[in-house]
Amino acid sequence: MAARNVTKRPIRDGVLVGVLATPGGAGPAPGVLLLGGAEGGLHEQDAEDLAAHGFTVLALAYFGMPGLPEGLVDIPLEYFSRGLDVLAAQPRTGERFGVTGASRGGEAALLIGAHDERIAAVVSVVGSGLLTAGVDFRLGTLPDVLTGAPASWTIGGQRLPFLKHVIPDEMRDRIKRGLPRPIMPPANSRGWRPSSTSPSTWPRSARAGVRRQAYQGRRSRAGAARCGRARPPHSCLRPGA
Repeated sequence: MAARNVTKRPIRDGVLVGVLATPGGAGPAPGVLLLGGAEGGLHEQDAEDLAAHGFTVLALAYFGMPGLPEGLVDIPLEYFSRGLDVLAAQPRTGERFGVTGASRGGEAALLIGAHDERIAAVVSVVGSGLLTAGVDFRLGTLPDVLTGAPASWTIGGQRLPFLKHVIPDEMRDRIKRGLPRPIMPPANSRGWRPSSTSPSTWPRSARAGVRRQAYQGRRSRAGAARCGRARPPHSCLRPGA
C-alpha cells in the first residue's frame, strides 16, 4: 500500500468542478485526468488513492454537480481540455499527461486521447470505442431515459454522432409490470458485457478492437493495447473498496 502524503484542493474556476490531488515530495509527479461514469459527480477518493502512488491527479466532474449539466448530455470536449490546462500549470506534471475513466468516463477518455495532443496514455476501464447516447434521468421512466437523450459529447458546438439504445420488448414489458431488471447483467449471467472475452456473451474482443483501431488511426504516434478478464462484471471498484 502506498504511503499517504497527499494534498487535495478544490478546483472551482467558474467553469471546472474538480479536486486536484498532489503527492508529497519534490520529484516528478506525472499528471492524470480522472473521470467518473454515468453516475456523474466527483471521484475524489479515487484521485487521492492514485496520487498516493506518485501522480498529480485532477478528478474532474462533468455533470451531476452544482454548476454543471444535470445529465450526461451535450458535454463539450473542450471542457476536458480546460482540465488538462490545470494539470499543465502544475510544476511537477510534465508536458504530457494520462487520462483514465470508467464506463462512460472511459468513452470520454478515449475521445480526449484522440483529440488532445497532450495526452500520452489512456486507460479506458470498460469504456466503449463506439459513442453512445446521452443519459438524462430527468426524462422520467427508464425507457425515456434510454431513448430520449441526445448526444453525450460535442466538439466545437457540434454534436458527435452516436449509437441509439434499443430496448427489447421483453424489457419494456418487465418495466411496465414493475419487475426489476439490471441494466448491466451480473457477472454470472449471459448478456451484454463490454469487458468480457467470453464467446457466449457480447464480443468484447471485437469491441476492444474498435477502440484500439480508432485510437491508433487518430493518434499515429501513440501505441494502444488492451487487456481483459474472461467474465468480469461491468462495475469497477478501486482496490480495497
